Amino acid sequence: MAENAKRLIGRRFTDASVQSDIKLWPFKVIAGPGDKSTIVVQYKGEEKQVAAEVHAIWYLTHNHLSDYASRNMAESEGERASYADAKRLIGQRFTDASVQSDIMLWPFKVIAGPGDKSMIVVQYKGEEKQFAAEEISSMVLIKMREIAEAYLGTTIKKAVVTVPAYFNYSQRQATKDARVIAGLNVMRIINEPTAAAIAYGLDKKASSVGEKNVLIFDLGGGTFDEFKRKSKKDITGNPRPVGRLRTACEWAKRTLSPPLPRPPTIEIDSLYEGIDFYSNITCARFEELTMDLFRKCMRGYQDGQRAACTMFILVGGSTRIPRVQQLLQDFFNGKELCKNINPDEAVAYGAAVQAPILVWRRPEE
Repeated sequence: MAENAKRLIGRRFTDASVQSDIKLWPFKVIAGPGDKSTIVVQYKGEEKQVAAEVHAIWYLTHNHLSDYASRNMAESEGERASYADAKRLIGQRFTDASVQSDIMLWPFKVIAGPGDKSMIVVQYKGEEKQFAAEEISSMVLIKMREIAEAYLGTTIKKAVVTVPAYFNYSQRQATKDARVIAGLNVMRIINEPTAAAIAYGLDKKASSVGEKNVLIFDLGGGTFDEFKRKSKKDITGNPRPVGRLRTACEWAKRTLSPPLPRPPTIEIDSLYEGIDFYSNITCARFEELTMDLFRKCMRGYQDGQRAACTMFILVGGSTRIPRVQQLLQDFFNGKELCKNINPDEAVAYGAAVQAPILVWRRPEE
């Protein structure tokens, strides 16, 4: 499949040669934005659309990167969660209020390192190791770079980096440092909402249609307190059970978006102190547990913004939740939501679009 993908790079879907090739290939190719040849793949039961030139990087990274990280650095399910949360620690001091609040919910240990630096503690080959968030990020990036270089057959030296819009200078610099450790020259750091807007081509549309007010709605994950309610046991200070419960709840959330005929069951043997955990989560129950969180997401918008915003872009896996989409549409008077790009990939897609533009502007590099 990867070899066939190379034949699609730079070719339009309606080209005669593409139409001839796809009749012989065992995978689906469709027309993407601008008649671009786009490959449709199945990943964990979901259909995903991927541009030919990024197919291998996306496919190989999603299938092998988490396994690589788990084998090489973490020996417990709780510690594996650190790769997803490390971004929230990057550039932050251990005594920062936000760090102290977050570590109460994380299933891994964080301690104060030299200069009050936040350090993640993991067990590796029977020994306790301490890593800064930048180091963990660089390890993941090194593997991503290896995957991309093996497929492309060339050395990758440059990168476009995206960060949350709220990142301050120290957080942005620490993010850049992680890329430097990984051997990458950072061409530009752009905000994640900006990258999402680029993915939808708003940078090009602005010149033709004038200024627009665009809302980038980015919603990630959350937490669960169901085990504590049922068993009267608080597991928040125990990395392994928290990691197992988080993984199971994440699976249930994904299963409910879109909803299935039968509700998913979260079942974990001996979650904590020999106590088994079992729970059915219906769509109605899930919405009941999370409705206060969904409503909080809407509180930051003023009435004037409802009429002013003309475009709404969804970013982040939790924007797939049907109830979230319905609340957004109701709040903004039924206006259409932009969700034709996978919300998990919209930011990365925008960065990929920006990269060649920067190269063309600086050909001497």
